[in-house]
Amino acid sequence: MENEAEKLQEDLKIAVAFLKAHEEVKAQQVENKKRMYEKAVIAAENRRKKREEDSRYLETLKNTRYKPTESVKALLKKNCGIDLDNKNTKE
Repeated sequence: MENEAEKLQEDLKIAVAFLKAHEEVKAQQVENKKRMYEKAVIAAENRRKKREEDSRYLETLKNTRYKPTESVKALLKKNCGIDLDNKNTKE
């Protein structure tokens, strides 16, 4: 009877160890899931900010007229035959 009680006691210790290990694994999985969710939230926020930034940039480009410098005008006239001052092109 004493031998059987010792075996049951040993089995109980093993079962407790398995339960404790299971709880630790479960806690790690919850922590990993939480960390992955936080990373996903940060990535979504970064994408949203990037879209807003790109939108503002494109709006600025659309509303701002580009005025070429004299050097750009000279290069266009020399290389392409485009005179931006007279709006004539060389044919």
